[in-house]
Amino acid sequence: MKTIGLCLLSFLLMACNDIEGVLKLSEAIQFNTKYNGTVTMEAGDYDVKLSHDKKSRYIKVEFPNENDDGFPPGEDDDWRDDSYEVRFKYSSSTIIPEDNGEFLISHIESGQNVDLYGSVKTTIQKGGLTRDWERCTYRERRTHCFPDRNGRTICDTYWDEVWGRRDVEFYPVTTDKTLNVVLTKPASDVSSANMNIHQVWTDRDYTYVGICR
Repeated sequence: MKTIGLCLLSFLLMACNDIEGVLKLSEAIQFNTKYNGTVTMEAGDYDVKLSHDKKSRYIKVEFPNENDDGFPPGEDDDWRDDSYEVRFKYSSSTIIPEDNGEFLISHIESGQNVDLYGSVKTTIQKGGLTRDWERCTYRERRTHCFPDRNGRTICDTYWDEVWGRRDVEFYPVTTDKTLNVVLTKPASDVSSANMNIHQVWTDRDYTYVGICR
């Protein structure tokens, strides 16, 4: 049976949820944002969100805005309070690895003032066969009876979703993934900004799933 995993299994590079991390800028960088025009970020540490739109081919870095009103970027009338959304677009010839490898999005591709270099490293370890039980839900037919205004008993039958448990057998699969992102000025080997994201999670590769009851 296939592995039953979390959305984290896709990490950043398969367009799942935003990944939060700290982007460390060693010098000021001018970015072209989606909704706020050109913005200069001074040197410092920034809590950012990263995501990957595989279909539209861009990696998004979202910087905080002290005037953010909580609306997603572009969904209200005042661009001045939107978070700073920086998109690194790439061409169809650029391959973004999902598990292991390196990639480069040049400033020419992205339209930004820096090149984006990234590397992904993934290790997967499969443990021994484990027998256990887990919580689950199932549908149960129930009947509810009540008196009407004339004193007669009326009964309704309906399906209800209830909690139960089931026996399972599975192999625990532990994934250790590291994503490193570096921004450099064109024609420079010196890092202008870097970000390192490391996550470890465990999924289950099921060989048997019992009946929920």
